[in-house]
Amino acid sequence: MPSRASTVTRQRDLLAQGYTSRSIATAIKQGALERVSRGLYRVSGAGDRITEKHTYVQVAKLVPQGVFCLVSALAFHELPVQNAWKMQIALPRPAHEPKVGFVPVEYLHLSEEPYRVGVEEYKVEGTTVKVYSPAKTVADLFKFRNRYGVDLALEGLREVWRKRRATVKELHRCAKVCRVEKIMQPYLEAVIS
Repeated sequence: MPSRASTVTRQRDLLAQGYTSRSIATAIKQGALERVSRGLYRVSGAGDRITEKHTYVQVAKLVPQGVFCLVSALAFHELPVQNAWKMQIALPRPAHEPKVGFVPVEYLHLSEEPYRVGVEEYKVEGTTVKVYSPAKTVADLFKFRNRYGVDLALEGLREVWRKRRATVKELHRCAKVCRVEKIMQPYLEAVIS
C-alpha cells in the first residue's frame, strides 16, 4: 500500500517504491487508490485529512518545482482580492510545463533570482507546497501589471498591508528583486500613510 503520510501520490513515486502498472490498477480496483488525473492518485482513507487547500496539494505533486504565485498565492495566504479561476505557477526559466488536467494552470517563467526569492514552504496534507511570500506576491503583481492590471496589484498591496502580512522592508526587498521599486514606491507610500 502507498504511504498514508500524503493524501495524494504520483504514479512515478509508486513505481519508484516497487509498484507496477498492474499493482496500481489492482489498488484502484480494491479501493486503496483513486485516480485523480493522469499520473496522480488519491490515497484511500485520506478524506478526513483533506483540507480546503487540497487543489494546491494536487498541483504541487504534479509540478514539484513550481511555486504558486500572483492571485493563487494571495488566495493561499487567505488574502483574497478576486477569484482565481486558474492556478498561477512560477517556474524557473527554461522549464518544462507539466500538464495538469483537472484544473486550469497558467505558467510564468522567471529568471533565477526572481524565481528563488520569497519562496515559502508549507506542509499541507503531508505534501510540501511552495508559495511566494505576501511581499513577493505584491512585487510580482506590480511586475506583471500590464498583463493583470495595476488595480489588482494595488488591491493586493492594500490587503497585504491591512492584514500586516509584510513589512515595508520586505516589500522594498522584493520590489528590488522584481525591478519594480520606482513603480511600486508611490503606491506603497499612499497605502502606508
